Amino acid sequence: MGSRRRALALRERLVHPAHLLHPLPPSVSDAAGALLEPLGVALHAVDLAARASPTVVAVLGCGPIGPLLVQLARLAGAQAVLATDLHDYRLRLAKTAGATATFNAARENPVAAILDATGGRGADIVFEAAGAAETPDQAAQIAAALGTVVVVGICADDQTAFTATPARRKGLTVKISRRMKPVYARTIALAARGMVDLESFVSHRVSLGRGPRAFQALADSPRGRGQGRDLPA
Repeated sequence: MGSRRRALALRERLVHPAHLLHPLPPSVSDAAGALLEPLGVALHAVDLAARASPTVVAVLGCGPIGPLLVQLARLAGAQAVLATDLHDYRLRLAKTAGATATFNAARENPVAAILDATGGRGADIVFEAAGAAETPDQAAQIAAALGTVVVVGICADDQTAFTATPARRKGLTVKISRRMKPVYARTIALAARGMVDLESFVSHRVSLGRGPRAFQALADSPRGRGQGRDLPA
């Protein structure tokens, strides 16, 4: 039933209990409203980090959640936000979101690159947002002594693993983020005040009737999941 209910949400109108709804102010577009859920995921992860003023933040993985983490980290006062991904187009989006440096993990070792960029110190907070098998361990290696690692990504094989010695010697705090908490009021406020940019995440607009073709185009995209260069009009 769960999957059927999710499928039924792809419709022009949906009846829902009023007390569970969050009205959007005129300053928040429908497209931005559709992105409040991933923004909520990122906001919950930042809440888990619980550092008032991090100096250096690293974001591993720049799908939709990663650049939102970049934006929120900058809002939280991070002086430097370093981002990694396997695809240049995602890294460009992270730059637009406010990343101070980006590294393509397909061409260079992200651990060595970030440690070099921070003078060997590492990052106060590392957000693992890739969901890859190797990124939790990279996060532990990148984190500074007494730093925090927040695991946001969901690994395909349902395993989150990292080498224990670096984490133990550095006294790391490791937190696992699950989706989001009731933060819609906060995400709406951030969007309404223009404190986050959600519109830049919208690459295509597709009619509801062409939805199946759009999903298939995303799945078939040769440039990486979510690129969608050839979505139907």
